[in-house]
Amino acid sequence: MTVGARMRDRVRQLGISEAEAARRCGISARRFSFYVNDQRQPDFDTVRAICEALRVSPNYLFGLDDEPNMDITADQPPEFQVPEDYVPLAQVVVRPGMGGPAPSLEEDGPGERLYFPPRLIRDLRADPEQLRIMVVEGPSMAPALENQDQVIIDLSRTNPSQPGIFVLWDGYGLVCKWVERIPNTDPPRLRIVSENPRFQPYEALEHDEATIIGRVVWFARRL
Repeated sequence: MTVGARMRDRVRQLGISEAEAARRCGISARRFSFYVNDQRQPDFDTVRAICEALRVSPNYLFGLDDEPNMDITADQPPEFQVPEDYVPLAQVVVRPGMGGPAPSLEEDGPGERLYFPPRLIRDLRADPEQLRIMVVEGPSMAPALENQDQVIIDLSRTNPSQPGIFVLWDGYGLVCKWVERIPNTDPPRLRIVSENPRFQPYEALEHDEATIIGRVVWFARRL
């Protein structure tokens, strides 16, 4: 029996839907469907989440044991519960590049959220409804931002009069760069700069050639 078949059987044993199983795993229903139908293999962290949510051991999931070896009570909640005061932030499907000309799309699609402690949101002095989580790609902002770093952008902060790192559409694609408004230019022009000196800075007309989406206010990096 495949990993996907064991997952499907276990969901039936628990008496829950696949959508509920995906929620307990902390992944999208679409991604869960990929695993159930053996279209993709879960990575280590996802295997652990699946085992905890479905109350099975890894040995059972991979066919090394015939017994789940965990309690199968359907009403038992996941081991980790999001604290009630944590703030959900939406993840977006577009990944800004840091050197490539075009955005790519996340496989999971929209709708997934990550939860953050309220103190962090207060420190950012931001409206949670204006915050979005994105994954950046490419080497042009290293070492300030590395490939696959997660960033939070504030959609309400689009004024580059104070230089900073912004996500913007530069006429070719969605990028994450240092941006500043060039003084005494009419119409106003933006200077767009990479952290990595191998990438040349360039300029664009604000609004006409480049549109700022939001300022990067936080980032996280996998160890």
